[in-house]
Amino acid sequence: MDIIEELRKKDKEITAKIKNDIKTGVDGLYSWQDGIIDVERYIKSKYKILWILKEPVGGGNYNLARGYAEFTMNDMKKLGVARRVMKISHKLLSEKEMALEAFKSIAYINIKKIPGKSSTEGGSNDNEIQEAYNKYQYIIDEQITTYNPDIIICGNTLRFFSQKESILKRPIERKISFNNDPKSIWCYYPLKDKLYINITHPGNPKLQKETNEFWNEYVKNIINAVSDWEKNYKGKE
Repeated sequence: MDIIEELRKKDKEITAKIKNDIKTGVDGLYSWQDGIIDVERYIKSKYKILWILKEPVGGGNYNLARGYAEFTMNDMKKLGVARRVMKISHKLLSEKEMALEAFKSIAYINIKKIPGKSSTEGGSNDNEIQEAYNKYQYIIDEQITTYNPDIIICGNTLRFFSQKESILKRPIERKISFNNDPKSIWCYYPLKDKLYINITHPGNPKLQKETNEFWNEYVKNIINAVSDWEKNYKGKE
């Protein structure tokens, strides 16, 4: 079995585990499965990128990753968070490739896999997100280990991963704060073989206008973090 088929098989097993293990206890409300959008594109991309967000929005029983694999640009225009993830992933992977193709080359997961409300509608609070992580950490850890990403972008979610117990080990001496603000939680950890980025959630209302200064700064910080990692840390002790 080649690497693509092996990963595709493992991803399907994780999808089944999400569906079978995570129960809502509410009639008509089911967990949403997430993961790699397109395994072949993910394996062949310049970097394997994993976005870790908080929770999906909506209801029903839905495979988020497989749904995104079928999306068109018209579909993306109707979305906010996914469209912003697409634009940033496009810049990191290839300006020559179409933005939608770059988006379909990533993995996209949520900590809480039971759908909630949007942030503007008062989505789940931090305690609920943390509770979901604590309860189903074994699934989230398996996703991260199986997908083996080069770059992990956390939408204000790194704080839910225990430094002691999580597989996302972050050496304090490698923490680099954006805009030279040591008190900021927005930062990145450049390691020899991986890059962790923690930055505001792409659903932040300030990012809704994707031409304003906040959006430009957001994109610049992510791009600069990857550039610094490539030049000064990647493949080095």
